[in-house]
Amino acid sequence: MRDQMATRMARRTSEVLGGTSGRVEGGMRTTGRARRRGKAKGGAALRRDAGPVDERPSYEELDTNPINALFFRLFMEKLEERVGFSSALPGYDGLIEVVRTLNVGSKSSEEIRALSKLVLLSLFPPWLPPAFRVMFAKPFPELSYLMNAWVTSLCCEWLMGPTTLNEVELEEGGRKVPGVLVERCRYLEEVGCASACMNSCKFPTQEFFKQDMGLDVTLEPNYDDFSCQFVFGKEAPPLEEDEACATLCFKQCTFPKAGKLREGLCPSQYRDEN
Repeated sequence: MRDQMATRMARRTSEVLGGTSGRVEGGMRTTGRARRRGKAKGGAALRRDAGPVDERPSYEELDTNPINALFFRLFMEKLEERVGFSSALPGYDGLIEVVRTLNVGSKSSEEIRALSKLVLLSLFPPWLPPAFRVMFAKPFPELSYLMNAWVTSLCCEWLMGPTTLNEVELEEGGRKVPGVLVERCRYLEEVGCASACMNSCKFPTQEFFKQDMGLDVTLEPNYDDFSCQFVFGKEAPPLEEDEACATLCFKQCTFPKAGKLREGLCPSQYRDEN
């Protein structure tokens, strides 16, 4: 099964790099309303401005840090193993090529999320998440939120760029919870696709923390400036109610058929699913 998926993904990657058509997310139905909303006059696809307009920052200092390099190699090894595709490109460019292969070569958005979550799980010893859930998350939830915010900020800057530990006040009850602010998400800016952000990062990360670590967390990407707020202790909303899913495709997105709200190709599908 993995060999078949690898072959399919390699074929899709070739299509992406060659600019031909393929699937970003498949297998999910959208209504006529979604398709109409995705069309401007003359049948042109609606797409939005997204992200900063200034030059991308240099990540050389982060990339040359020995600890970050170790995390990067571990993540790449697990990602390539699960996707069944190894990139010949060096460094972060290779990571993005494998991520694009995952998103384009998968049959559905559910498959993308499931594989992405498996990558996260493979980074830890099998006993650790269930042990943490029983020994920390259940008896000491507030401490667990703080611990995971600290670890996320410390260990993930190689992937997301500079982060800041902060405190977020929840709308309901005014309770303050730990958070991590990603100042300008490197991953989102490099992959250039809201759908890839949601299905290979946001949703699987939320599911991993909830289902495996026993902790609520919500990721709130800002598609205007590419910042992202992790809110530990806030229950993630259902997909169809998540504000992030209301976005249109990005103008800079180079995925096949980008901008066309049909057959699950864009995140707006979630709001129009019946």
